[in-house]
Amino acid sequence: MKLNVHLFGEQTQTFDDLLDLDGEGVHIQREPARGLPFRCDVVLVTRRRDRPHWAGYLRDFFDLQWSATSASSAVLLVNVHNRFFAVTFGQGRHLLDVTRLVPDFGIRVAANSVAPDQVRAIGSSTLSAAPRVTHQSVRTPGRLSDFSIDYETEWVRTLSGGTDDGLTRSMSGAQSVTVDVSGEHAELSRLDDVLQYLLKQYQDTGYRAHYPFLDLLRPIPARDPRFGALERKLLERLLELPHRDVGVACPDTFAADADVRYDIQGSVRHEIDLHWVHGRIRNGGSDPLRRLKVTPIDADDNRLASPRPLRDYLTAEVTLADEKYVLANGLWFHVEEDTLALIDRGLDRIEEIDLAVPPWHLGENENDYNERAARAKNWINMERHHMQLVDHYGRVEVCDLLNREFQFICVKKLKQSATLSHLFSQGSVSARLFHGRSALFNGSGDYQSYVRELHASEWPLAASERPSPTVVYAVGTERRGSVRELLPFFSRVNLANQAETITNLGYQVRVARISIEQPLSRPARPRPARRGKQGELF
Repeated sequence: MKLNVHLFGEQTQTFDDLLDLDGEGVHIQREPARGLPFRCDVVLVTRRRDRPHWAGYLRDFFDLQWSATSASSAVLLVNVHNRFFAVTFGQGRHLLDVTRLVPDFGIRVAANSVAPDQVRAIGSSTLSAAPRVTHQSVRTPGRLSDFSIDYETEWVRTLSGGTDDGLTRSMSGAQSVTVDVSGEHAELSRLDDVLQYLLKQYQDTGYRAHYPFLDLLRPIPARDPRFGALERKLLERLLELPHRDVGVACPDTFAADADVRYDIQGSVRHEIDLHWVHGRIRNGGSDPLRRLKVTPIDADDNRLASPRPLRDYLTAEVTLADEKYVLANGLWFHVEEDTLALIDRGLDRIEEIDLAVPPWHLGENENDYNERAARAKNWINMERHHMQLVDHYGRVEVCDLLNREFQFICVKKLKQSATLSHLFSQGSVSARLFHGRSALFNGSGDYQSYVRELHASEWPLAASERPSPTVVYAVGTERRGSVRELLPFFSRVNLANQAETITNLGYQVRVARISIEQPLSRPARPRPARRGKQGELF
């Protein structure tokens, strides 16, 4: 017997709080006809329908007779251990007041019940401007490594797999949990045992050993009472700048050399900085973070992406009732204290250094900056030395800049969440290839030998003097402060994970800040005429 079970929040007081009914065809039976060892109600909704909704497509050409049908849904409302549950049948979930449901009940129960080698399916959603929702499944139970998911940047929404606990055979969890109940527990009279077991599994923390990513991303619904308080705190902090716990991260992904500008209702800049945001919201009227829209445009004022609320470009960390919440890509997430401590310990091992590189000019693209920095420092600009591996189809970037100290310097602006993810991946991929001595397509030997020979051609050091590689993540930003403080929360998570991968290979990891500044002199650039949809000038 498969049961679909929902759990309501602890603030719920009565059965009447659980439902959201329109009154049509509703029948509520308060007491079961036969005695049960727990308190429960049944809600049944039946709607009579003489013909299906698609009948109109056929009726003008076919004389068809439709038999009267009825669509039925039911909800069993149960109180066990002073917690309210709903077991839904048919479309019964639509009868519930969703604002009172525990949002992560099902996936927490499944994570505490499905063994890490018995996973059958995982559903996830990316945290991007256009979220990509995926559902992956395997024919036979497998491990998490069998699924292609970036657990640091994707929100895992569903988890399914086999169980062997003497009470259930399988589970699928999201907000609710669907359980395949076996044996005597498939009888309604034993439902209280099932619900007590599910509540115990929800309250357990054993899932952290195999599914720690569930604590990292726990979204807060817009109807949650905490949501409004978080939005107010965000606005307060933006109005009292400077504040270290708010930042900017563009949710859209553009090419590294794209000339992107941002238009906030007629005010255009190359970068979205907090002081600009501060000035806009002070004069933005009511609810400025949602009402003010940001439109990415190119040099000719052509739209590069759809307008998005200003808040979608912001990152924040807020403490509310001694709990930590973070804002990323327009969503608020709750983060467990243990998870924060784990991330901080990983970041504590990454030293920040000063590369003493020239400042990055505002509006200057990455390729031009790397070329200029390489000339100024007499370093190797690795843009000219991309390579292709035997087991890869695309070009591989060792790094952006290579110096005498054998530092693999990877450069990106603190601008787009996806760009930072690429930055941190670039360093760890290069370290793995260097360590593994991967073969090249061009026949010039393996990856490690090629990089060492390139370095030796510029700096002919003795073998005893040649240092071991260090991966340096160099982040360009207008903001002051350490790189660690300036990175959005999920970027810090990604950095900590990629750094662990690199150090496990025996190499060091460092971070560095590149100052972005307005050039001392910049020629005026005429603003092109804007064009309408058909190309007319106006």
